[in-house]
Amino acid sequence: MRKINLNSLKTKGVEINYYYICKRKLWFFSKGIALEDTNERVSIGALIHENSYPREKRKNITINNTISIDVISDRIAEIKLTKSMEKASLMQLAYYLFYLKNLEIEIEGELRYPKERRVKKVFLTEEIEKELQKTLEDIEKIKALASPPPANKMSSKCQKCAYFELCWAGE
Repeated sequence: MRKINLNSLKTKGVEINYYYICKRKLWFFSKGIALEDTNERVSIGALIHENSYPREKRKNITINNTISIDVISDRIAEIKLTKSMEKASLMQLAYYLFYLKNLEIEIEGELRYPKERRVKKVFLTEEIEKELQKTLEDIEKIKALASPPPANKMSSKCQKCAYFELCWAGE
């Protein structure tokens, strides 16, 4: 697998997450339209994140103003409210592992769902690395668009999204 130039890589972990949830949401976020601050679901997730794993010594570590890791100990962990968007969460964590690997830091990862009392180990495989490289290319294309990708209603995902009114106000 080819090494990535981290100086040119400025994709944030949340952008990886949004790519797998909704490309339109990714576009809005990349343009500085951040609506999460007023979203109740995001607030609940932040509270669970803040109050979970109190014995962990290092939380919320930001590296190169690009990735923000929830917990670092003998492995890195990403804390999520539920497993409902597990693919997005998995790829976000895999991106952190990928980013760290390019800094020559090999470490394991795990997704943590404190509300469900569940932990899932995540490993960076060659297949995931290839998918991430394609994802990173796609994200750059989406961010370069002059207008957002078309809205694509995904029932339960859209209704809980901080961007719901922005996408569906005219409906």
